[in-house]
Amino acid sequence: MFNEQVKAIPYFEAALKDGKTLPVGLNYELGELYLKTKDLEKALKQLQLIKHLTKADKKAQADADRSIEKTSNAMAFMSVPRNFKVQPFPGDLNSRYTEYNPVVSADESCDGLHCLAANTGKTRSGDKFIEEIYISYNQAGSWSEPKVVPVASEYNVGSAGISPDGAKMIIFMGGIDDQGSLFQINKTGDAWSKPTILANTINSKFLESTARHYSGRQSDLLCQQSSGNAGLAWTSGGLNKKPDGTWTTPANLGPEVNSKANEDAPFIHPDQKTLFFYQR
Repeated sequence: MFNEQVKAIPYFEAALKDGKTLPVGLNYELGELYLKTKDLEKALKQLQLIKHLTKADKKAQADADRSIEKTSNAMAFMSVPRNFKVQPFPGDLNSRYTEYNPVVSADESCDGLHCLAANTGKTRSGDKFIEEIYISYNQAGSWSEPKVVPVASEYNVGSAGISPDGAKMIIFMGGIDDQGSLFQINKTGDAWSKPTILANTINSKFLESTARHYSGRQSDLLCQQSSGNAGLAWTSGGLNKKPDGTWTTPANLGPEVNSKANEDAPFIHPDQKTLFFYQR
């Protein structure tokens, strides 16, 4: 899809150069494409033009400010190159369909459990693809052939988080008629239990799709996000499991973490002190 998007750049440039009256949003789209192709100086110039053209439009100004911030951050990071290489997983983990949201156990005494959600290519009425969870094991440095985790559901199923020992998995289930909720399945031997829905204190009328579940010194803690809470598109919250096994109400992590943008995909490092997340 990325390659298809960037093909539009010369057409956008030609249209804007022609001087005809065109929607201002075209300038913004071109700036975003420059950002995607790492043509940062052009991106910054285009986005600053948007600021000039949309002085009376608060939303357009805010969108431009956000993109300018992203562009400035990219320029700062790219000015100090890092020596790393991104490469695809070897073996059979990647297919011609979409694999996303992999979760990996952190307990080094286990076999490197790896779970991921995937579009399978199979379809059902009303859904473009059926999404399922697959599991693979790291065996002496090589990942085994992915096998589907059997979850009895008429909905799409995706991995949302896994405990460090690989014994508990938080999953997301939803479909075309249901925006979805978080469930938990437990592993005994090679078998997984039936899904158990997480408490209503976690699942709400909003969307919960990703969680991270790990064992702290005093309690389990789960970091998740939901839309619509506290005026944010996504909010992250800490959940302390009570002695009776129930979950307390999510606590917003506050403005140090949550912003006017979308916070997504929280990941808690096994050190239990470091939180990574995606902001968009």
